[in-house]
Amino acid sequence: SLSNEESFLDKKLEKELIKSSESLFKKKTLPTLLFAKEIGNMYTPSLYGCLVSHLLSEPIQALRNTRVCLFSYGSGSASAMFSVIIQENSNSSFTLENLLTKLEQQRTKLAEHRVEIEPELYDKYLQHRELVNKKVPREPNFIPNTLYPGTWYLKSIDQNYRRTYDRVSKEAYSLENTRKALLDQLCTLK
Repeated sequence: SLSNEESFLDKKLEKELIKSSESLFKKKTLPTLLFAKEIGNMYTPSLYGCLVSHLLSEPIQALRNTRVCLFSYGSGSASAMFSVIIQENSNSSFTLENLLTKLEQQRTKLAEHRVEIEPELYDKYLQHRELVNKKVPREPNFIPNTLYPGTWYLKSIDQNYRRTYDRVSKEAYSLENTRKALLDQLCTLK
């Protein structure tokens, strides 16, 4: 028998608890992690990324009239818990079916626009970013059109640390040109 203190550190107990809760985790949690696995931690929007993942993980019939509990906490002591009921809104163009169609289109675009790079190239990029990240004044040395159309990006930071943002043009985007430009840009980093 373990004391409360000992139970926090007992690896055997931890493995047993994980094993015994695996099917529940797969049923209730895993379907909400689609975007977390594809994108990584989004911090503030993580909760809503999980909600979208949940919506995309179930057929529309299984979603109707269900209640979802949402819980979010910050790095301090603030947290929030609330629930939403997923129901059809027949008096509007904002329907569950339209929402799910748009979300599925975005998920497809995310997968199509992903650019794979070698781990060594990614390490090089991160090292470069560490060197220039806190210097001012500066303009990030990347080609904005390598970002997804409509994305807001940091254009510059002046000597007083004031930031200027801009938005990627939707017209200037071509997937093949973007892949080539991104790889060329990463290969030229010092």
